[in-house]
Amino acid sequence: MPYQIVEHTADMRMRVWGKDLEELFRAGVSAVMELIKPEKTRPAPPPAGPSLKTRQVVLASQDTTSLLVDFLNAVITSTHINKEIYTQVKFARLSPTELKAELAAEKVEEFKEDIKAVTYHEAEVKQAASGDWETVLVFDI
Repeated sequence: MPYQIVEHTADMRMRVWGKDLEELFRAGVSAVMELIKPEKTRPAPPPAGPSLKTRQVVLASQDTTSLLVDFLNAVITSTHINKEIYTQVKFARLSPTELKAELAAEKVEEFKEDIKAVTYHEAEVKQAASGDWETVLVFDI
């Protein structure tokens, strides 16, 4: 997977990378879901009415680092509000300062880890000499 969990004294610290911004943002969501989802995913009972299978996220931020942090925080918030994890991300639009994404949802009854937020501490989206995009994310747990 295109992420690596890095030990941190107070919170969870993670290095995330991808060959382009889309892959970097997807890796961020995959990393968050890996931390949040239960060891064995037990699907929640189906709701009485029609089941929502996707969530939309539309954001604009001042720079790419802010966009990634804001996006992951929106994903975390939606995860908690809707009791679901996200198994796929499709981008209709992704620029260094704006995005429109669709998240494929899977209902769950519980979470393994409670992530409160992604912080700006150490976050700096940058392009490496190899051309890959990378950053470090610190999660408030």
